[in-house]
Amino acid sequence: MSAAELEAAVAALVKCLEAGDFAGLRGLGIPDVAWVQPGVNRVAGAHAGKALGGFAERIAGAESRARFTAFGTPAFNRGIALIPATLVAHRGEAALQSQGALLAAWHGGKLLEVRWFADEVEREDAFFGPPDPASSGPSPLEQRFEAATAASRTLKKPPDNDQLLALYAFYKQASNGDVTGDRPGALDMVGRAKYDAWAKKKGLARDAAMQGYADLVDELKKREA
Repeated sequence: MSAAELEAAVAALVKCLEAGDFAGLRGLGIPDVAWVQPGVNRVAGAHAGKALGGFAERIAGAESRARFTAFGTPAFNRGIALIPATLVAHRGEAALQSQGALLAAWHGGKLLEVRWFADEVEREDAFFGPPDPASSGPSPLEQRFEAATAASRTLKKPPDNDQLLALYAFYKQASNGDVTGDRPGALDMVGRAKYDAWAKKKGLARDAAMQGYADLVDELKKREA
């Protein structure tokens, strides 16, 4: 992305967050764009794709009316922007002002993920309250899978072909179940390889596929370290 394109992308992101329109981030990004919220509270965790809608309802709904304000000057590095900001929310007589910074990443003009780094996470934990045991939100494994999906886009060293196929197969099995459709023809070498990799996971349970995907991403991240 050019400098002008990145500045325009940041402006669009800021517009959504100033309005408390967290669900609107999906319109700026890839289908499984991710938001990562720190802490141990009702809105904390990694929220990607469809789960972003539930997160948006919890953090910006009538209960808290959360939004971001007091944006500072962004710092840019290729497709990444670091933006100082303050998270504000109100619930009854209680009020939250949590300072920190947003780290957002784009690729090809599409938002990949946003991470909020609060200076004092304890403020948000106290305001939003502990996680609801009866919540129908994502399970810990689903949150780990969503976080791994986001982390896979930040790998400094691209995976080799076998690793890419394994990531694809685990992801498709976790998201869609057993392979469907006809096997691509011999001329479509890439499509056939992806189909065959997915087919090898046939019968693998969704939880096991999510676990396999997250474990592989963790292994790739450790190799970089």
